[in-house]
Amino acid sequence: MMFTITELLLEAAEKGLTVTIVYNGGSKPGASRPIIPVRVVGNAVRAREPGLPRDKTLSLDKIARVTTGDGRSSQPNEVLPIETPAPAKRATMDEYAERLKPEYVRRGWNVFFDPAQQFFGVGRYFKSGKAMKTSVVSLQFVDRSEVPTADWDTGEIVMLKKELTGRERPWLVYSERREQGRSFADLSLAFEFLSTEVDASTAQRT
Repeated sequence: MMFTITELLLEAAEKGLTVTIVYNGGSKPGASRPIIPVRVVGNAVRAREPGLPRDKTLSLDKIARVTTGDGRSSQPNEVLPIETPAPAKRATMDEYAERLKPEYVRRGWNVFFDPAQQFFGVGRYFKSGKAMKTSVVSLQFVDRSEVPTADWDTGEIVMLKKELTGRERPWLVYSERREQGRSFADLSLAFEFLSTEVDASTAQRT
């Protein structure tokens, strides 16, 4: 007898059982991992991994299979790959934000987007449901036509214009997984890197 993914997760959550899932997401897509489901809400399951104190939110769409301790398995779930933007040098940040925001919200992320500041980022939520103010991964435009320079007469820092060379890398991506950010000349490559970093992170609540 075959069971659905949701049926087995609900049963495990009710009884406090550990199940093994194949999850096409996180830092090791497609790998088997044990979880203890806490509750199923909408298209996601709140769960914790044995030995770890924090709950995680996992998308049901990305769970390929659930196997219980007594050997029962769910019907296989055809998991579609996460869509990442194809390189398009003429694409604007607004277009990328419009394309990516619904997907990241569906996956449990809080999305930041400020078109005036050319800023796009994703962050987590507290267990209370309140959004954190800091980003886990972010992308921002930095104007390379101005450089901060010390005015020796006043002691103040002023912004001076400089001639661009065409080799500037104005798109900066910061990730909590890396000590330093990475800069890109091309917006599409910057968003590809951002998407990779988001996929390697987890939209867990703390």
